[in-house]
Amino acid sequence: MFLKKLCAYCVLTLITATVLSACATPRKGILPSNNVSAIMESKIAQEGESETSSAIQESSSESAKTSSAAETTVNPLLPELKPTNKDGIDYDLTAMDGDLVYASVYQMMVEPEAFEGKVIKISGRYYASFYDPNNRYYHYVIIEDAMACCAQGMEFVWDDGSHVYPDEYPKDNSYVEVVGTFETYTETDGQVYCRLKDASFKVLENSTED
Repeated sequence: MFLKKLCAYCVLTLITATVLSACATPRKGILPSNNVSAIMESKIAQEGESETSSAIQESSSESAKTSSAAETTVNPLLPELKPTNKDGIDYDLTAMDGDLVYASVYQMMVEPEAFEGKVIKISGRYYASFYDPNNRYYHYVIIEDAMACCAQGMEFVWDDGSHVYPDEYPKDNSYVEVVGTFETYTETDGQVYCRLKDASFKVLENSTED
């Protein structure tokens, strides 16, 4: 049992180290880091407190695999992400605490196919980044963990993407709310990335920094 948990943790730690190549944004100026491995460690430790509980969870894992991905935890070692299904929003991340929001975004990066086409509501700090090879700006909501020591960005496209930057956008570090449809897309560099498309976008709080 211990060996199995250790192997699972090692694999997930490897995923943490390599996930940026799949569905994140290092080539656009955002270099997210995360403490998801710490969350995993905590989850594993909780499981280790009760071998009986672990056995029950293990025996039910097969039936859980047959459930809809939108209704179950994508990764059993991360906090459960349940659909909101309210006011047309499938997942409302604004109602979660910092660590759960952070882990939820990580889930979307690891298994984006489970969230494809879902309407996501998220809030955080706005940030724009210019990517020279494509000669364009990309826009992000920056999500921090509860300790504000780690951050990662969720790209979004405001409405149809016709809004003019910087004239119609707030300053970097403004606190904003975005609601959009989760999708993956292939960029000109051949890599697959995640974003919220057709998104509504509003400023909740302007940054006081110059």
